[in-house]
Amino acid sequence: MDWMRIIGEGKIKEAMNAGDFDNNPLKGKPINYEQDAGLSPELRAMKTILKNARVRPEWMDLESDIRREQAAVAQQKTRAVAALAKASDASRERVAARIRVELKEAIGVVNTMILHYNMTCPPGHAQAFRSYVLASELESLGL
Repeated sequence: MDWMRIIGEGKIKEAMNAGDFDNNPLKGKPINYEQDAGLSPELRAMKTILKNARVRPEWMDLESDIRREQAAVAQQKTRAVAALAKASDASRERVAARIRVELKEAIGVVNTMILHYNMTCPPGHAQAFRSYVLASELESLGL
């Protein structure tokens, strides 16, 4: 990619030296980064209205929800380790079965949210979320 940058910078310098940018009507004016030049005027207006109303895209809310649920799964795993340590030999299998069911449900919820996030988030904006593998999670708890 460096060769592309070098060529591009060279072309820009050539154009500057030739005076191609001297008659630019926006010369000396600040760039408005809020305005997305790639959008139609209608979409730009809609984006501005939604931003002013503090409405966030669904995928942004999903990202926050996924992080919250991942923290809840981590807490659930910590509680599971403590419950298994406290369980007597007679009740250990019953406690382990309950943990398996609860963890399967919680992981299923998070994985569904991650799948939905991956399908709705625009390219280039996605955070890398790793889906849980139930078998690995149960194995890490010794179940």
